[in-house]
Amino acid sequence: MEFDIQSCAFNRKTGEQSGMGRTERINTSENELFNGVKTILRVKKIYESFWNDMNHLSEDVVFVSKVTPIK
Repeated sequence: MEFDIQSCAFNRKTGEQSGMGRTERINTSENELFNGVKTILRVKKIYESFWNDMNHLSEDVVFVSKVTPIK
């Protein structure tokens, strides 16, 4: 299963947007991190957790704004 994930980074202190948003396509059968995931909410949680928990001291935090299943 594939999903398009739209996200954007924001400064942790000011809340201001840090650069342009992006869209990334995730294939849950090929990406080990998303292995077997089938719901939009789970995709969102895993994606944000990967970017935000990997380095909790980074200047930016990533928020997912939209997850679209690809048929």
